[in-house]
Amino acid sequence: MDYDKIYDSLVLVILESSFGIMLMMMGGVEALVPLKEPFIEKVKVTLVEMVDSSEFKTALQKGLNAQKISTDLVIKIESVIDKRLSELTPQLVKEMVQTIIQEHLGWLVVWGGVIGGLLGGLFSFLF
Repeated sequence: MDYDKIYDSLVLVILESSFGIMLMMMGGVEALVPLKEPFIEKVKVTLVEMVDSSEFKTALQKGLNAQKISTDLVIKIESVIDKRLSELTPQLVKEMVQTIIQEHLGWLVVWGGVIGGLLGGLFSFLF
């Protein structure tokens, strides 16, 4: 872990807060340099304590269980889709496509015929 980055982020937060002006009057960022090592050591100890806590382990286990649950769900969905696909017959697919064409593309057939007829008549008249 990059503890220096954590320290630098803390210093940046202090500088951007209302304490930033006070820090500048006390010597600026250099005034915090003696606190860097004790801060990093304290962060290390705190992180170890947090990772070793039962709450962290419980939360980690719940996260792992959630991943397992989502994997199980994906497997179940795949099996349902595979089952439905295996039930499809060529005749059923043909009927489904015909139904879709009748419901959604009927107007396209009509207007295609009308426009095609008009263009054919126009071209036969011109040529």
